[in-house]
Amino acid sequence: SEVSSRVSALLAGETDLTVNVPPNEVPRIEEQEGTDITAVPSTRIIFAPMRYDVEPFSSPEFRRALNYAVDLDSIIENVLDGFGDPTSQATLSGYTGHNDDVEPYPHDPERAEELVEESGHAGAEITLETPVGRYLRDVEIAETVAGFIDDLDNVSCSVQQREFGALVQEIVDGKLETRPAFHLIGFGNPTFDAARNILPYLVSDGAWMHWADDRVDELMAQAGEEGDPEEREALLEEANAIIHEEAPWVFLNRQYSVYGVSDRIEWDARRDERIVVKEMELA
Repeated sequence: SEVSSRVSALLAGETDLTVNVPPNEVPRIEEQEGTDITAVPSTRIIFAPMRYDVEPFSSPEFRRALNYAVDLDSIIENVLDGFGDPTSQATLSGYTGHNDDVEPYPHDPERAEELVEESGHAGAEITLETPVGRYLRDVEIAETVAGFIDDLDNVSCSVQQREFGALVQEIVDGKLETRPAFHLIGFGNPTFDAARNILPYLVSDGAWMHWADDRVDELMAQAGEEGDPEEREALLEEANAIIHEEAPWVFLNRQYSVYGVSDRIEWDARRDERIVVKEMELA
């Protein structure tokens, strides 16, 4: 589970493949003879859901404010060293239902502070809960997100590190009232379809629901019955536009799968994060 141990084992020739290589370890692997890095954009989206039934996250103005507070481009450049793409909605680009007209929230702290005032929650103190070591630089992303929010004059934000299994148990236990109010999580979707991202989290009967909207419920129900692919995609795109505007998440990044690989094997990384041994060959 320790990143340093995984990388050291690869460099020592004890392993042939290691996962979730942090960006700061990439040069060490690339510079050593016999090892290299392979990285691909994955099907996993990283985001920070907010429970709409508790203050201050019950306010759409407050939720939008947090998105304006976060400099997503800086996170991708400085925390992930370019191993990430910005997101603007619940669906990754290239997926059926992704709305190409919806852009990521720009970094605008002044607008963020204005929206906090409009929300009526100036002075709010919030905590972002994050797993440790589950996703590429998850703690560092969470700390940076919290730092941007804490830099606002009218919001305080801290980070609470959580063991992944315990955090997930609270998310999937079927009870909205026991889910973390504000947390970082990732979700992989190898179907390349927006519905697979939206239905669990963002409809009123979703298994892990933390936000719901009548119009999104209606659109997703229609999309589930629509037989025409173009009509169905239009419904999903409209749902994503509403989700962006209502900001039930702090929209973060597409995760990249970053692997360290020894030259003993020939293997192409997959976007769906699966590691299929029969697709490998000895060099």
